[in-house]
Amino acid sequence: MIRWKHPLRGILPPSLFIPFAENSGKIIDIDRYVFRHVCQDVQKWEKGENRLLKISVNLSRKSVYDPGLIDYFQTTLDEYKVNPLLIEIELTESVAARDTIYVAALLKKFKAMGLSTAIDDFGVGYSSFSSLKKIPFDTLKIDKGFIDDIEVDKKARDMVQCVIDLGHSLEMSVIAEGVQSEAQVTILRKMGLDSIQGFFYSKPLPNYDYVKFLGENPYEKKKREKGAKA
Repeated sequence: MIRWKHPLRGILPPSLFIPFAENSGKIIDIDRYVFRHVCQDVQKWEKGENRLLKISVNLSRKSVYDPGLIDYFQTTLDEYKVNPLLIEIELTESVAARDTIYVAALLKKFKAMGLSTAIDDFGVGYSSFSSLKKIPFDTLKIDKGFIDDIEVDKKARDMVQCVIDLGHSLEMSVIAEGVQSEAQVTILRKMGLDSIQGFFYSKPLPNYDYVKFLGENPYEKKKREKGAKA
């Protein structure tokens, strides 16, 4: 997750500078910067024999309509020799709903390159079910606002279950955003959710800490122990 290291105000989250970048047109440069650095990191992690997980890259509304976007992505993937299956492109629900025909065509180009795609923040009120059916996303990410109340609100649980079932019916993997408690994890597992994202597992981490976090998880420890015994 991108941060701005401001000389006076310190580390700034995206919410404090992305809106200004979008208004100024600099957001296209930022999106390209992020994609390039993701490719650099994946290449470095692979050379270091680190565990590789799929990395999501958010794409702004202006970048969606950038005529040079596809060529830039392909050139960058080729430059760093990155397996495109390790990168997922995320579009927010509002971006996807604005022009379903165009977005559907763009996603097909991403898939032709080997990149997977996700619709982010689903449920904030923009998409219709019919438009979701027309756009071939691989992953549906449920907005945090739906997850916050599932421990105490049956209606919230019913809505989340509905979205999970909808995603699966459209052959999408479904992720819940903003999961913060073990109780939420337990509820979501029973609902058949595919993946969980949130502070329950980890806060956003810088590069070094992310690699360390993956190396210290039980999956990786078991793999190293198995290798040592062999």
